[in-house]
Amino acid sequence: MLKRTLLLLTLGCSILIGSVRAQDVTYPEMNEESEAILSTLDSLTNLHYFDIKKRNQQIKRLNKYGFRPDDVPTYDDSIYNYRIEFLERDMPFTYNEYVKGYINLYAVRKRNLTEKMLGLSQYYFPIFEEALEKAGLPHSLKYLAAVESALNPNAVSPAGATGIWQFMYGTARMYNLKVNYYYDERRDPYAATQAAVAFFKDLYSIYKDWMLVLAAYNCGPGNVNKAIRKSGGKRDFWSIRPYLPVETRGYVPAFIAVSYVMNFAAEHNLYPTPMITLPTVTDVVAVQGPVYIKDITQHLEVEEETLTILNPALKLRYVPQSHDFYNLRLPAKLVSVFERKRDNIVTSVRKPEISNIASSENNSAPVSIASNEPKENTTANSGKVPDEKVANGLYKTKHTVEKGDNLRRIAEKYNVTIAEVRDWNNLPNNIIRVGQDLEVYVKQLPETQVAQNNEPESEDRSIFSRHRKNKREKKESKREKYKFYTVKNGDTLWDIAQRTGHGVDELKKLNGIKKNSNLKKGQKLKVPKA
Repeated sequence: MLKRTLLLLTLGCSILIGSVRAQDVTYPEMNEESEAILSTLDSLTNLHYFDIKKRNQQIKRLNKYGFRPDDVPTYDDSIYNYRIEFLERDMPFTYNEYVKGYINLYAVRKRNLTEKMLGLSQYYFPIFEEALEKAGLPHSLKYLAAVESALNPNAVSPAGATGIWQFMYGTARMYNLKVNYYYDERRDPYAATQAAVAFFKDLYSIYKDWMLVLAAYNCGPGNVNKAIRKSGGKRDFWSIRPYLPVETRGYVPAFIAVSYVMNFAAEHNLYPTPMITLPTVTDVVAVQGPVYIKDITQHLEVEEETLTILNPALKLRYVPQSHDFYNLRLPAKLVSVFERKRDNIVTSVRKPEISNIASSENNSAPVSIASNEPKENTTANSGKVPDEKVANGLYKTKHTVEKGDNLRRIAEKYNVTIAEVRDWNNLPNNIIRVGQDLEVYVKQLPETQVAQNNEPESEDRSIFSRHRKNKREKKESKREKYKFYTVKNGDTLWDIAQRTGHGVDELKKLNGIKKNSNLKKGQKLKVPKA
């Protein structure tokens, strides 16, 4: 308590001494080390969802030091050092000229963008804090996202790192983030935060030093290990800093600076610029694809941009048909409205071209092709599929549920969706039982399904034969499923996982490696070939 009181007294004195006008500030020149961070901050310029009016309304309440609108407070080094020492709880924060340079970047040169970042933090930091708390990790790690992406979930670096935690594609795969044409979990603050937490834990198990963890998060353990060797084996960031990649040299100073500025924003006459459409409390509802966000907004009377911001992983503002159920995030107050109107919403949103095909069995056109009798329109030597299809060109077949089957596996086998399988069989949920017969409709029968004696073979028999053949081939190739990697000097499991495209946990499990085991040079590790 005494320390806090002294701090506030010091702050008050320093404000009287250090407050200057904006036009009197000389902006520091930024070097190559800060280019990436500067570029990330500038990405907020393109976000036009900020509520400047609301910010101005809040200033009277937040401006506890009575600054004028154009005041840009600056302070003596001793004040910066004292405040940063006050912040030092779970990480060894250091104040020096490098940190001061980034304080100037955030609090002086790009102060309007820092205020936008402060506004974004009101939504994103609680997400980060919850995940970090559950994992037992320092809450200060949340500030790393501010350095990485300026809290912009759609940020993309020149190297391709994406999302609020800036994952590269390979690292995203290692930590089970899904990335495809429609969907990118690197942009999802919830999924990406879970991956970042797992990444932090893996890195800390290697270095046991949070500053080195931050450096490795940016440039990879390989570069950090190389810097440690070049420094003569020293294992603290400031000693290995000259040997790190240029961008990473400014990374930890920027982290300390942004941690400082976000804790002492009011002392620098900085105030959050909130998002116009970003609610503080949200919840999710399960929706079945295909669904367009704009279709849902019409029923909920909510801005399309609101749902777009809350669901940044949907790259095309669209839940594709391949997603059986997607947890769509909504403002919490609209969840009950959605559930009340769910039936109307579901019946009005866009549906796939193929729907209700099971009802075609009642039509005059035959759909079963289980018979081996030659068909009238089938030429014996043509190799063509019998002309027994419904109007939209689908063929009916039967799948008998085997042990280990589930709807997703069955849908992938026949190149259809889970929703279609459920519709065709009137299934109330995804539960199926062994021995159950399911009707499935396929778009085309391969030529291999015509018997060698030129009699059309039933699709059920052909698919079952192909399935048995695939199982046999998998069994035969089981011994060739893995290759071996020889451990080199300085290798870590993370290095090997990154090179091979597999997760650290996967390699541990495959090789029976305990949590804290050290790798030895020349050691052979089993690695999946695929």
